[in-house]
Amino acid sequence: MLEAGSFGGWLLTQDGTKFGLTCAHCLPGCLVGNTVASPSTTEITARLDNIIRYTHLCPQSRRLPRSKEREAEVALLKAQYMQLPDNNGVELRDGSKIKLIGPDLGILIAKREHYTPILERHNQLLRSHTRREVCLESAIAQSRLDWAIFKGSESRVLGNLLTSDDFADKQITRLGDIEPGTSVIKIGRTTGQTEGIVNGAALQIWETGALTQEVAVISSSGGTDTGCFATIGDSGSLVVSLADPLEAVGLVVGKNDSGIPRWVAVTPLWAVIEDVERVIGKEVEFCGEV
Repeated sequence: MLEAGSFGGWLLTQDGTKFGLTCAHCLPGCLVGNTVASPSTTEITARLDNIIRYTHLCPQSRRLPRSKEREAEVALLKAQYMQLPDNNGVELRDGSKIKLIGPDLGILIAKREHYTPILERHNQLLRSHTRREVCLESAIAQSRLDWAIFKGSESRVLGNLLTSDDFADKQITRLGDIEPGTSVIKIGRTTGQTEGIVNGAALQIWETGALTQEVAVISSSGGTDTGCFATIGDSGSLVVSLADPLEAVGLVVGKNDSGIPRWVAVTPLWAVIEDVERVIGKEVEFCGEV
């Protein structure tokens, strides 16, 4: 990945191909056929740039008091990840610049960012399941679809397992409805596991000249960014309903931290899967056991 994002789970086609899911905006410079790495180039190179200042490898002009712990961590990073010369990379003592490349997660197959009507159909789905509907502004028809899929390296396809302090490799095998009032969680790259509540009214977002309305989740628990369900780097996280059994219900696509409380925009997962099917011409389902 050229940018940092989160992983949304595995999708499965009828022919048995497994695709990893994230957001397209997490891969801005990545073209179809390019390698997706995890951890991302941006993430591990930024970490190297932050800690190398405490080591003998840093140019004298930037060097801070040396730290044995940082020396050891830099050595570990350089041993663990491939190094490539890069003019925008981390500068070393000899004047050269490098970036670090994480291990391959897969090959980018398709990605798409566009606006399309979603939430009226989402309410129809909720209504058919006798669920509570999202309160919408009728004048705003568009919602954001933002997804990318990559063919997973077989050694890294482990199935859709929820793993955190609260869940020990809990399998997620089914889709559910992202319904107002529902308690949900996500596990993201930046904030880890956070819990939230699906809001009763849609979130209105003005972005790149377009006004959209999105399913909104507000935090009901902490996180490393206090009070926020998700933040930068958490895009692409799978949103899971705390039903029994657990249900995959959405994908984190954006945030709005301009006010209090801070909302996170989530796209219903059924809409993402439907759009993926339209683009690749194959039926897709949320992957169960591998």
